[in-house]
Amino acid sequence: FYVHGWRWHTLSLVRDLKRLQKLSMRYHNKITQVSEVKERQDLANALHDASQFVVDFNMAGLHRVENEAFQPWLRKQLCHKKVKNSPKRGIG
Repeated sequence: FYVHGWRWHTLSLVRDLKRLQKLSMRYHNKITQVSEVKERQDLANALHDASQFVVDFNMAGLHRVENEAFQPWLRKQLCHKKVKNSPKRGIG
């Protein structure tokens, strides 16, 4: 559950970043061709809103999953469990 949730949120962020990249390229081309200031501003505002969604919602969600669920679970799995057949003393 923890691994799949973290993986899903990571892939969701990657997907939305690719979408944002395509949108920014398309808007960049439109902005350079548009002569009206209001239309340029509308395109810039739309791109800003899309960027805010990706950062404030999607990336923040991934960080929340990492910090509150995945990393604590991973730390517990790696640091607090006894390993079968582990040597009694260190190497050397």
